[in-house]
Amino acid sequence: CPEIKVNAIILNSVCNLSCAIEKLEKIKPESIVVFGDTDIEGQKVYKKIYDIYGDIAVDFSIEYKEHNCKDFNEYIVKIKTK
Repeated sequence: CPEIKVNAIILNSVCNLSCAIEKLEKIKPESIVVFGDTDIEGQKVYKKIYDIYGDIAVDFSIEYKEHNCKDFNEYIVKIKTK
């Protein structure tokens, strides 16, 4: 089996974004998947990351916004109870 390397940074608050960006600078990711909230602040987080990293940043909130969920956790709960 191929080796799988995954790095994850969990913000828990938009206040931690600058710290997360510092960490991203050190690990130089090939891709970034952002699981932000679907509110304005969550979208600001994605925009800031996209502005720095461009197309390697993917906004996954689009997936759960389509299901009227405010965040990834709500989305997981919703799809598990179907």
